[in-house]
Amino acid sequence: MHHDGRVVVFATRPALAAFLTAGAYWLGTHVGLFLTPTDLAVSLMWPPNALLLAGLLLAPVRHWPFYVLAVLPVHLLTQLWHGIPFLTAAGWFVTNVSEAVIGAFVLRRLRPPHELFQTFVGLLLFLAVGVTGVIALTSLPDVAVVVSTGMGTGYWDLWCHRFASNALAMLTLVPPIVTICSSTVTRFRVVRPARYVEAGLLAL
Repeated sequence: MHHDGRVVVFATRPALAAFLTAGAYWLGTHVGLFLTPTDLAVSLMWPPNALLLAGLLLAPVRHWPFYVLAVLPVHLLTQLWHGIPFLTAAGWFVTNVSEAVIGAFVLRRLRPPHELFQTFVGLLLFLAVGVTGVIALTSLPDVAVVVSTGMGTGYWDLWCHRFASNALAMLTLVPPIVTICSSTVTRFRVVRPARYVEAGLLAL
């Protein structure tokens, strides 16, 4: 899983990486549905899209179909198990995957993933594309699915809720996942214990 001191499972073992990403997507979906109020069709925080975006940023573009195929049954089965109608679940799959794929594609064109969170400019690009632009765009059809399938009412209110929910997940999950998985093993060996304590407190 290591080459030249760098974690490369996402590049060298696409099936395993896709399986791990699908597992994270499954867990993130359960968390997101748990955080969905009974009177609202949108979660307070929706992790699956952020987890998929992180996986795609770490993987070569040629491996992306593995991730989409791995996530599809996980997405549908999990949502159907929670009582979400098939049409709604299918529509959300399209918007969830579109958000991750478009975001990862644009970000990779602008900056190498392992450099994305190492510079101020890279962070601004992530905020502009991954946290703002792509979420604002994909929230339009996503909320249309909610309204058209009778899962909710009030288009623009739902749009605001969906935007905030996905933006929170992107800000919380993508930076640490991409940073840790693209770091060299040597880098972790020279980190002072105080840094691990600091990271734990930030995560908490």
